[in-house]
Amino acid sequence: MQTETEISVHHLFMQSPVAILILRGKDYIVELANELYLQLVEKKKSFIGTSLFEALPELQNQGIKALLDGVVQTGIAYHGKEREVFLFRNQRREQCFFNFVYQPIRASDSTISGIIVVATEVTEQVLARQRVEANEKRFHKMLINSPFSFALLKGKEMNIIFANDSIKKCWGKGDYIEGKSLFEILPEIIPQGFPALLEQVFRTGIAYYGYETLVHLQRNAHWEDAYFNFVYQPYIEIDDSISGITIIAYEVTAQVMVGKAIAESEKKYQAKALQLAVALLNQKNQEIEGIQTKLLSKYSRTLIDASLDPLIIIDLAGKITDMNQALANITGMTRDALIDTNCFDFFTEPERARTIYETIFEKGFVANCPMIIKDHTMTDVLLNGSVYKGEQGEILGAVLVARDVTEQKRTQLELITAKNKAEGAMKSKQQFLSNMSHEIRTPMNAIIGFTKVLLKTELSAKQKEYLTAIQMSGDALIVLINDILDLAKVDAGKMTFEKTPFNLALSISTILHLFETKVQEKNLQLIKIYDPQIPAVIVGDPVRLHQIVLNLVSNAVKFTSKGSITVCVALVDENQEQVTIEFSVTDTGIGISGSQLETIFDNFYQASNETTRLFGGTGLGLAIVKQLLEPQGGKITVKSTVNEGSTFRFTLNFLKTDAEAAIKTETMILDNGVRNIKVLVAEDMALNQ
Repeated sequence: MQTETEISVHHLFMQSPVAILILRGKDYIVELANELYLQLVEKKKSFIGTSLFEALPELQNQGIKALLDGVVQTGIAYHGKEREVFLFRNQRREQCFFNFVYQPIRASDSTISGIIVVATEVTEQVLARQRVEANEKRFHKMLINSPFSFALLKGKEMNIIFANDSIKKCWGKGDYIEGKSLFEILPEIIPQGFPALLEQVFRTGIAYYGYETLVHLQRNAHWEDAYFNFVYQPYIEIDDSISGITIIAYEVTAQVMVGKAIAESEKKYQAKALQLAVALLNQKNQEIEGIQTKLLSKYSRTLIDASLDPLIIIDLAGKITDMNQALANITGMTRDALIDTNCFDFFTEPERARTIYETIFEKGFVANCPMIIKDHTMTDVLLNGSVYKGEQGEILGAVLVARDVTEQKRTQLELITAKNKAEGAMKSKQQFLSNMSHEIRTPMNAIIGFTKVLLKTELSAKQKEYLTAIQMSGDALIVLINDILDLAKVDAGKMTFEKTPFNLALSISTILHLFETKVQEKNLQLIKIYDPQIPAVIVGDPVRLHQIVLNLVSNAVKFTSKGSITVCVALVDENQEQVTIEFSVTDTGIGISGSQLETIFDNFYQASNETTRLFGGTGLGLAIVKQLLEPQGGKITVKSTVNEGSTFRFTLNFLKTDAEAAIKTETMILDNGVRNIKVLVAEDMALNQ
């Protein structure tokens, strides 16, 4: 017969949060395996008493036996870290990774009689790290081969810790520049003011953008003028400190030079054309008019007249000297009638038009000035203009182009009106949901209260059955009303989150305690795995966390008819100010099909009509969970297999604190002999009174 100590040790062994296996003899017979180990290898307890390699034949050619033999022969424990092992799980061969220890068991005479195997699966962590490393390699390769020039500088000394091929080619300083200061590699940029720009970004954390900036570089042993579009971006560490500068640049020397050549050509052409135009306009005789007709290209005039944007040429006094057909169309006047008229009279705000015209002569141009042309439809335009000069550089007048934006403004106004209507409808819906939920909840409290009172009276079996049904329906309706109120708060932006010190371990235990009766009724196993490294007291919103976990565990209990429900709380990351904690709820229930996974977090969504019929519910629980998590920076994910179960997982950040939990659980027990207690009840509805 086992002693109490042996029974207690056996119980601790079976409930251990790590997988444990005991092997005996040269054939490594499985003597004992706890629940977690059985879950890892997906084997039943019947495999106890058989050889490890007979129970798990897939281990035979993976070097496991050689490791076990080595421990038996040397008596030295073997520690494996992230060891790759292939197991047959989920009816297929799976790649797994484990941290494990093979510890020899010594008999009373110091001989080795067996081996204890302690294992922790780290498959998800290893695969996640491998994905991160692969992404980093792809990202690094992408940066190296990017057509954009990219470099990373660290410290106030601006030491180059990374530079891609493109920026090395731009600088023309060779390949071996990493580890050296930027100013050592490019001393020529020091007198050009770039150190001050970099220092400013490093000090303030505000990025600096340069557009077609001229840089004098000594490339390939000779000086060159190069133009760049670039940004100096602060490199910010996890603790929000600035440790360096990221340079992203693109050389545009060729584009700038082509643009300058085109601009110079256009300038010369424009000056010559305007000079000829002014001479022609000042001549009144037929001979000069003939010359004008020859000089003006028939095709150019056709293209200008084909434009839907009014074009006007005005002299120094503001008189119209020429125009295209679009201006004639929009004003309803002939072109002959428009000549020598005052340009400003055609706008609804003539004085503002005159001010814009004066600005053209002051600055040389104006761009995108909103105006309205005074015609039968009041056409909205964006006015652009520039001066034109004679051969000697004297200003002769201005050219105005009015872009018709009437339709765009009408469309914009319609969109704004539609947006305001939609927002008004949303607010009305939110207010309606909130008001109706409150109004419904008040009489529901009376219905539920009277139902409970009636259930305590003498009733027939049929009456009690009917009242119990009323009570269950009322409770379900109250849950629905509360869910709708929460959704209305989220939609209205009124959901607030507290920052309160609380005991996380106590909160999780309290939540799970609520489900003990239901779990026992369904003959399920409720498992809690809690990371002891989590600080005792953290700062966050315990009420909203309680609501999130309660919804997830409630769903797990509802949809699981056999097996277990596991609630795991683990520390993921920690620094001086905060901790990141991962919560997961795993069940062995009915599961969710792949086609349903993307929509289960939508409002009022159920996996199927069959689900609603069999299990009930409104489909709001997971929607509320998602909308409570996202404003706190959390994100929920789900993995599920039909008829095997589901795992819901989310992470949240909590602040660290030295304070005690704000709420302490206290229990007050009243003596049975206490009598004549007075209670004050305040309620304005007679039924609830």
